[in-house]
Amino acid sequence: MAAAITFRPREAVSKLSTWLAFANYLTLHGAAPVDDLSTVVNAVMGAEPAVSHAKDDRGTHALSHYGSLPVAANATATWTPDIFSYTLGQEREGGSPEIDLIGRGRILVYGPDITLTSGEWKIEAEFDFLVFDDVVDLRFDWGHAEDTTTGFYKIEKAGRYKIEMTRSWLTNQTAELRLWVQHGMLHGQIHFLGAVVSRIA
Repeated sequence: MAAAITFRPREAVSKLSTWLAFANYLTLHGAAPVDDLSTVVNAVMGAEPAVSHAKDDRGTHALSHYGSLPVAANATATWTPDIFSYTLGQEREGGSPEIDLIGRGRILVYGPDITLTSGEWKIEAEFDFLVFDDVVDLRFDWGHAEDTTTGFYKIEKAGRYKIEMTRSWLTNQTAELRLWVQHGMLHGQIHFLGAVVSRIA
């Protein structure tokens, strides 16, 4: 009997999204449509741990854009903070959604490497700035690997902010949001609140 393959929660969600994107491809090329996501989940993983892991308070999970196959034109998913990755100082991992800005310019948030199907996808990311009385320059990348849409934003006061970006996917590819602070900071904190992803075309 083959040994079970296990993934960390973020890895499981990413891996499952790849399989669901392939299932979507099959439905677009003659396979029977799928109305219940759990059918595909059970077929490819034998259970639903990756899906149930990523639910937010409204019950919308990180893979709900695959709620039926083929993927709907207005598909939406909620990406909660726990499926993103966070740097800690100059270390690639180890941080949390509550981020201390003190230090050099650097990447703060990245992920979650969830596969999106072809089409135009919008991301709406929310975050709070706390203990903040200085100007900070932020950079957001939205896309796949180095093929991204990039936006630059100047934040001048504490509060809650929402950033919207769109990008077209020509084929199934993983999606990543990256948040950078562009310069060194002596103080300030950011609380990353997650994102909503919507297919708009």
